[in-house]
Amino acid sequence: DVCSSDLCLMINHTGYSSNVSREKARRNLKLLLSDVENGQDIRKIYRYLAECYYMLNDYQRALDNALLATQSPYQPIGQQGDMYWLALNAMEKLDYECEDKIIIAQTGINLFPELPDFYARQGMILTEEKKYQDAVQAFQKSLELLEIYNKQTAPTQSSNIMSVLHELYADLGLCLHGLGEVQAAEAMFKTALAMNKWTEKAICGWADIYAGEADKDFLKALAELYNGVDDYQLWLYLLDVLEDVLQ
Repeated sequence: DVCSSDLCLMINHTGYSSNVSREKARRNLKLLLSDVENGQDIRKIYRYLAECYYMLNDYQRALDNALLATQSPYQPIGQQGDMYWLALNAMEKLDYECEDKIIIAQTGINLFPELPDFYARQGMILTEEKKYQDAVQAFQKSLELLEIYNKQTAPTQSSNIMSVLHELYADLGLCLHGLGEVQAAEAMFKTALAMNKWTEKAICGWADIYAGEADKDFLKALAELYNGVDDYQLWLYLLDVLEDVLQ
């Protein structure tokens, strides 16, 4: 019996809940800062500091360390794009101007042209600026690269795009609606919600197609989408999201 031998290793995984993750981040941050005090080259751990600060909602320090990590001579193989991604996330939390964010996204595109990630982020920023045609082109490029990326058995760079793919489709829907392509926009909203039923931009964008009218087909489609959802609080959330759209 292997489990009775000295070779047996029992692991108790504490999970990924936000509270547990923050506790781990506090612990890790304390250990990292202690290492620096004891002579560790801080350039080796900028990225880990950035991750800890981000988990602790200290977004400015997360951004500062992420940017320092991108300039460090110590780079993790296959994960060089992660700090540009984290920097963009922190900038979003800090409400940075689109002009600042687009610089990071474009840098990501220049450094990692094979990744779908930074074309996606570029498209999202252009959507904020209502530059819909340019955003659609960026999204199309991102989805083309994603298809290629998914066919690779061993990609040379890690990708973070799956964490925002539902938002990509929601933003693509907003762009297509802004360009007058209503049916295509509706399809993108449905795609976003099929991935994540609580994609707020997709719900609002889809409702906005009906210009505030409680369209029967739209409400029927929503009912089908949320069929089987019993959580009362989630239904309250949906009603709250639609309140300003369907009046």
